[in-house]
Amino acid sequence: MSGGARLMGGKEFEQFNQAQQQISFVELQAAKTVKCEKCNSVVWDTGFIMKKTSPLSKVGEHVVQLPVIYCKSCGFPFPESCPVAI
Repeated sequence: MSGGARLMGGKEFEQFNQAQQQISFVELQAAKTVKCEKCNSVVWDTGFIMKKTSPLSKVGEHVVQLPVIYCKSCGFPFPESCPVAI
C-alpha cells in the first residue's frame, strides 16, 4: 500500500459506499479513472479479508469477513477500501 493511504473503519467504509451511490452521471464523466498502483489496470473486483480473533479475546475465537476491493489483474488491494491492515 502507498505510504499516504489511510485505512477505513467499518462505519467509514459504509459512508464511503453511500457517497459512491450519490455521485451524479455528470460528476462521473469528469472523474479520474483509478489505476492499480502495481500494474496500472483499471479493472477491480470485490472480495473478503478473513480475520480470526484470538480465543483469549473478550469475544472469543471468531472468523470475521471484511470486504475489500482489489485489482482483478494482479490482486493488489485498493488502499482506501481496506478496513484494516492486511
